[in-house]
Amino acid sequence: MIKSSLKAGNGLNVWVGPSQGGIETIGPGEHEQEILKLYGSLEVPESVQTLAKEVCVMLFSNRSGSSLICDYMRATGKFSGMGEPLNHPLVVSRSEAHGIESFYSYLEWLMTHVHEPNTMFGMKASADQALMLIKSGAITACYGHVYWLVAKRRDVLAQAVSHSIAAQTGQWASFHDGSAVDPEYSYSDIKTQVLSVIESNQKIDIFCDYMGIDPVEIFYEDFLISPPENTVALAESLGFKDVEVDLGQLRRNKQAGSRNREFMERFKRDLDRSRLDQEIRSLIEL
Repeated sequence: MIKSSLKAGNGLNVWVGPSQGGIETIGPGEHEQEILKLYGSLEVPESVQTLAKEVCVMLFSNRSGSSLICDYMRATGKFSGMGEPLNHPLVVSRSEAHGIESFYSYLEWLMTHVHEPNTMFGMKASADQALMLIKSGAITACYGHVYWLVAKRRDVLAQAVSHSIAAQTGQWASFHDGSAVDPEYSYSDIKTQVLSVIESNQKIDIFCDYMGIDPVEIFYEDFLISPPENTVALAESLGFKDVEVDLGQLRRNKQAGSRNREFMERFKRDLDRSRLDQEIRSLIEL
């Protein structure tokens, strides 16, 4: 069975069954599996009440700069949410605390408890989480239109090093205290993270291609040139006017420092000495 050529109201190709073109490589992922265990079913009936006329979903990989971009988006007062509500530990804890018994009820809870009035609700999602939304029927049943965004970094090595350090220190955001752990350089760990970033980005590309999505791409390095100006431009591309960024509402700052640069240089030197890993050079464009 192939994907339907029919379009849903939000412009997506309708999900009709088994996949082609590599879409099967995306999922189901851990989050979908655990949420399915929680509710027993993820199916959202077509007859449910629409939850929002417009929402945005930002596809991302870890340490892509997505959290900083989302922080700026919230600081405009035009967007709310923009977190990772589909991470299964969060879904489980919220469902247990509030007696939520179905996937649709959870999405409804997000709109009544996380969404702020007169704003566009948004969320971050990995490719497998986005596919879960599609397969469940949530996208077409719950939202009139979805704006798809993609956050990426041009410098994959910098992204991998950032993840390696954050995983050791626990400082995933600039406002986190983290631990007293002094991060250690590990060639093998950074190589693993490089390959993970590449795989995540490939899955995002496969998802968008298969579903007929032409997302708004935001490259972290470009965004950092002028975050307020680029945030205004992004908001305007999503239909907003008279957009301003309230810098006093920002919680996050760019985190990378001298340790990141040190680890990157060490990795490049070690990569030069490794015969088996030379293909990685072309993957990260060294």
